[in-house]
Amino acid sequence: MFLQANCQTKYSFGIMASPDWTYINGSFNYHGGDRYTTVPGYCVGISIYKKISKHFFWTTGIGYTSKGTKTFLTFIVVDNNFNPIDTVPGTSTHKYRDLDIPILLNYKLGNSKLQFTCSFGVVLGFALKEWVTDELPSFTNIWNYKSNKVGPDRINLNLGIGAMYRFNEKYTIMIEPNYKIDVRAIAETLMDDSHSFGIRTTLIYKFKY
Repeated sequence: MFLQANCQTKYSFGIMASPDWTYINGSFNYHGGDRYTTVPGYCVGISIYKKISKHFFWTTGIGYTSKGTKTFLTFIVVDNNFNPIDTVPGTSTHKYRDLDIPILLNYKLGNSKLQFTCSFGVVLGFALKEWVTDELPSFTNIWNYKSNKVGPDRINLNLGIGAMYRFNEKYTIMIEPNYKIDVRAIAETLMDDSHSFGIRTTLIYKFKY
């Protein structure tokens, strides 16, 4: 055992953080909104890597994701008899909390210090919580709709391209811009939370025997 102290296992461990931006398909007027934007979010978690060969390795782990979208709307004000009496501008903010589990196949190529990487696979998203907040700045009333049930779970296709830099035998940093799309969005193009972009930044620790 002591004679193999300098040998490394096939496993590495990483601490990951990433911003998250949700893409809105503004060509569809699904919510009756005039304009869409993203609510800046984030993803934090841990990653586990398993080496397959010189150029290939698997990635899995677990991450907590917070993200959202905002729609700019025109609300209709009604009287006590529900007759429309006015229209006022406002916003509707939709926020999500998910637990993500990636299953990714990675390819790396380069020298011993700097390597370029790409990854493809799925990210299983388990919905934890979601809620909607409607705000009308010209009114004193603010309506908060908080759903008692969470949204559907997701199966996201993931594509990433980035680089790894090895500081020493133990520590490596990996920066990987990535794109995710929920497979449901292939058929349901009106989904407002189906596309997202991130920049996974991970500090990786390589285990030894």
